[in-house]
Amino acid sequence: REFKAKLVGKDEQSDIALVQIEKPTNLTAIKMADSDKLRVGDFTVAIGNPFGLGQTVTSGIVSALGRSTGSDSGAYENYIQTDAAVNRGNSGGALINSAGELVGISTLSIGKTANEIAEGLNFAIPISIANDVLYKIIRDGRVIRGYFGVQSEISSNSNGGIVITGVTANSPAAKAGIQVGDVILRLNKQDNLSIREMMQIISDTKPNTEVIVTVSRLGKVIDLPVVIEELPSN
Repeated sequence: REFKAKLVGKDEQSDIALVQIEKPTNLTAIKMADSDKLRVGDFTVAIGNPFGLGQTVTSGIVSALGRSTGSDSGAYENYIQTDAAVNRGNSGGALINSAGELVGISTLSIGKTANEIAEGLNFAIPISIANDVLYKIIRDGRVIRGYFGVQSEISSNSNGGIVITGVTANSPAAKAGIQVGDVILRLNKQDNLSIREMMQIISDTKPNTEVIVTVSRLGKVIDLPVVIEELPSN
């Protein structure tokens, strides 16, 4: 069936759009699962319309969680990786669990060529993240993300931490005195953070909010207050 709908809002970083169907009839909302409770090895089913052939169902398991594909928006990626076959046309389709509950939205595949059908790595946006994006679109008309302004990598030192390899000029980090070579030990007293976890915390922080970044610099531990700004459109 086809319905007329209007675009309520969209978020290019997460590749999610919210549409509202006009005069919906005889439609049933799927039950939402708690995607934060997913575990590697859990059974999954992907429903979609691959290559425009019509509705198709494929099954598999959760291969990995918290995946990033390394794209420019990788700081905001937290994909479910599944080996359920996902192809062109599956995007936007449901990824469900064994109880028929929605756990994710099929998003992309990588590592395929034009002639490959079921090979490659398949990814879905966890429904918990999708719901957060949709809530912000409804509330604010768009998704507002926090901005820090650093490039970083995980420290190879036994003490761990996140090494700052670059600081963007005029960014919140630069204004706070963050320097290349600093090692971030804690963010608002949270330690042992991965880069993805740190960037997710920053992204979820409301602009104009002050956070405390604890860094190690030349053997000294320093607390630096950083005022998070809104992520620029570019």
